[in-house]
Amino acid sequence: MYLIINSSRWFAQLFVGSRLVVSVDATASANNILASESLWRIAFAGELIMLVCAVAPALILYVLLRPVNRNIALLAVFFNLVSIAIEGIDRASLDPKFGWLVASQRLNVNAKLIQREK
Repeated sequence: MYLIINSSRWFAQLFVGSRLVVSVDATASANNILASESLWRIAFAGELIMLVCAVAPALILYVLLRPVNRNIALLAVFFNLVSIAIEGIDRASLDPKFGWLVASQRLNVNAKLIQREK
């Protein structure tokens, strides 16, 4: 399970992130993502697989820690599942399919605003 989690995370963040995301230039990053949309979507799917697979170790930890202290084991699982949900929302916000980031439209609006300021 951890092999799937780590390999999908490494692929999405190191392989795809280093090729598509330019840390100092949002326009270049958006252009790279639009040019390699299939690679971006494969990385997105890998991150979703990682998040789904991360639920199993949390439940296994609960089963292992329940005999020691049930309440603390439940609290640990709760925090783990909340963190997985927050990370899932964060990852979903990066995909244009969900409508929260439409790179080409935002770039056009930002370019028009910059031109007006000059």
